[in-house]
Amino acid sequence: MQTHRQPIPSRADCFRRTLVCLLCLLTLLPLQGCALPRLEGRAESEHKAGACERSYQAARADSTASAPSSGAPLLLRYQSAQRAPDEWAQVAAHCPQRFAEGTMRSGQASLTQAILAGQLGAEPPSTSSVLLTGTTGLDLASATLAAMALAEDRAGFALQLLAARRLPGADLAISDDHAQAGQQFMSMAAGKDDPRQKVYDLGPLLEALQTSADSIDANTGLTAPLVAQVEMNCVREELAAMQADRGKTENSRAKPGRKSANGHLSLDDTASQRPASLLIVSRFISARAYRSLVLGYPAFDTALYY
Repeated sequence: MQTHRQPIPSRADCFRRTLVCLLCLLTLLPLQGCALPRLEGRAESEHKAGACERSYQAARADSTASAPSSGAPLLLRYQSAQRAPDEWAQVAAHCPQRFAEGTMRSGQASLTQAILAGQLGAEPPSTSSVLLTGTTGLDLASATLAAMALAEDRAGFALQLLAARRLPGADLAISDDHAQAGQQFMSMAAGKDDPRQKVYDLGPLLEALQTSADSIDANTGLTAPLVAQVEMNCVREELAAMQADRGKTENSRAKPGRKSANGHLSLDDTASQRPASLLIVSRFISARAYRSLVLGYPAFDTALYY
């Protein structure tokens, strides 16, 4: 019986097999450092914008869409202008570092809305302030609330004087509105000494009254009606107080109250108290800014942001 023997590979066969193995290795080596291909847009879609980013994007979009340079039809511009004021107030509430910007731009957006409303024959936003009726507390430091009470009371005193001189835009109702707001802020400043005074030094204002209803605004060097300057000075005092409030500790803040009867100015029990408080205050101050702009204060950026 003969034993079957495997044929011995020739040198050519061994060379071919070795070459095939080497080619396979060379093909596989580059794959060791390869990752899965990136799906374009995947990382971007997985990014979830926060409340601050969403608010800012919406406010910028509608402010841009309401501008004449947008080229949009007047009605579409007006609809964007209607949304923009509260969107900027939301920026102030959810982006604390942008509180002053969001609040002031909310006032500017209300003026844009009023201008477009006039062109369409629609009702412009009211120049009456957003009162704090029913709000018994805000998540702000007592010192901040006292500073805002002082600003409101000072403005009320100045407007009372201007109303007595029968200056355009000054009346006792607006003066009383400021005084009432000052009382509301002070009532929420738990345990803080009342900084309000019975009489305020209005020397520069009295000097300006001797010549005209308009004067040079000490803040900007621009000419503006005195009544508008009083309103804008109040706005700036309150924004400065809010800027200082950012450095206060949680323990120094007044305890927020419950829901108010006025739903537009209530602290929602389900919402974060701090943003809700900031939203209330931003709407309040922006209404003051809007009133000042309607009364003739310069509305361009360099007059408001310096």
